[in-house]
Amino acid sequence: KRLCDTLNIETSSSSLIRHIYKKDINVPTAPSHIGIDDWAYKKGHTYGTAIIDLKNRKIIDLLPDREASSVEMWLRARCNCIKIVTRDRYVKYANGIKNGAPDAMQVADRWHLLKNLGDAVKKFLERKRQQLRREEIACAEKAKIEQIVPEENPLLTEHNIITERSSKLREIKHLHALGTPIRAIAGIVKMSRNTVRKYIHLDEPPSKNGPRSEILNFADYFKERIKECPGIEVIQLWKEIRQLGYAGSRSVVYQFLKNHTRSRNKTNRTYIPRQSWSAAKVSLLVYKCYTDLSSSEQAFLNILKEKSPEINIAMDLVQELKEIMEKKQGEKLREWIDKSMECSINELKAFARGLLTDFTAVKNAFSTQWSNGQVEGQINKLKTVKRQMYGRASFNLLRKRMILGGTDPQI
Repeated sequence: KRLCDTLNIETSSSSLIRHIYKKDINVPTAPSHIGIDDWAYKKGHTYGTAIIDLKNRKIIDLLPDREASSVEMWLRARCNCIKIVTRDRYVKYANGIKNGAPDAMQVADRWHLLKNLGDAVKKFLERKRQQLRREEIACAEKAKIEQIVPEENPLLTEHNIITERSSKLREIKHLHALGTPIRAIAGIVKMSRNTVRKYIHLDEPPSKNGPRSEILNFADYFKERIKECPGIEVIQLWKEIRQLGYAGSRSVVYQFLKNHTRSRNKTNRTYIPRQSWSAAKVSLLVYKCYTDLSSSEQAFLNILKEKSPEINIAMDLVQELKEIMEKKQGEKLREWIDKSMECSINELKAFARGLLTDFTAVKNAFSTQWSNGQVEGQINKLKTVKRQMYGRASFNLLRKRMILGGTDPQI
């Protein structure tokens, strides 16, 4: 309707729909390679079946339900042409294909196989939740980095104070000679503007104001004690110098150390944030290639493998099945199933038994290049068209739009 309005064609939506209903559907001859999957007409209530031509990448027919009898009837009329049928692991589709096209090769979808494997591993790891929690805490403790930053000369003596003032004076005069504004100079040297103005007119740095304090006599002592014991308390230093003849108060010692120490020796602790390792997250790590993991992920998996033989076995089995799938080594599938049946992990045993019930289709999935990947893309296209038809979305209209839209340039 929007296209008609753009082309100045006067018509209504109802007229366009009537023209579509009048079009006859001639389902093309069944191709040799097809894919079958379900789609939701109303999610959770009503489902249909889509049949896709894998070579030409288009929908060739829609069925109103996903029963085995409907699939069987459709295939039986075209069984002489069909050689390969890809599908998910839905039992009714398997039975319908077996009865309707017994000579066709059934290929299970690899994505669904990996999804089922991931669910089995996740269920197994949920039983190990307490152990995951313990190793999560242990890994976080191990990852803590404690670094002590030493200071060669933490205490500023009277000589150092004068030296620092001389350096400031030279820097201020140099910047002023270059024409730098006083505000900018104050920001560079970290001093107030009034102090900068005073320094500009001085020839030598100002001396320390007031009489020499008694506490300065113990500056070298403070330096040695802080070097020997970086975490020493002020009250302890005050007690020690009182025994050496100091008569001042503790607050004077505190103020002196505060004003004349650049920074007390501190222990700078850099903590790596503790990561949360849920069963779902760990199941993804188990599937990934070890070299693609980050250092923290590798460290956590190494701890799990050391502490739990079952987790180590599960990781090895998952990686082995992944390698069989990637290298198309379907002949090794039976050996992997036997190995899984002998392990102590009940979830992987159940997954292996499920593979045995559909062994031929699963083996074909591990041996051929065909899969249900592009079928999922066609289902997504079907959903988009269906959502554009809300209010007029009958099955017959949707079927005609999907079939004629791929064959008739006028639709």
